[in-house]
Amino acid sequence: METKVILRWKHLLDNLQKPVVPEGEPERVPNVFPPIAKWRELKHKNAPVEEPMWPSHMRWPNVPEGEEECHQFDFDETFDRPPFTAMSEVYEIDHKGKRIKTRQGKAKTVQQIHKDGRPDSDLLKKHKLS
Repeated sequence: METKVILRWKHLLDNLQKPVVPEGEPERVPNVFPPIAKWRELKHKNAPVEEPMWPSHMRWPNVPEGEEECHQFDFDETFDRPPFTAMSEVYEIDHKGKRIKTRQGKAKTVQQIHKDGRPDSDLLKKHKLS
């Protein structure tokens, strides 16, 4: 039993010390990007963003006491992306705001296009959220 555990540890340690990308192979980009995709570093503007007016005794929670605050910078980058649209099932509602029911007594649903995000109805049912 002890030898199996020792061998497993040696195997794990050996794998941890191996490089993530084998030498000589180009670094692969995940399949969600086209093969010609490359990472590009974002460059910030030279002028720091003006900080809000703080009382002298207050500081940001991530700046240790006695240290000077770091300046924050803005970026000029804009990103073009298609508008978010999706289909989802929504309950059909009558003029009084109540759900319309089928002959079997179940709530009637219709497919509707929406431009804003919303929770997945299956996820809500699974976790009994509503």
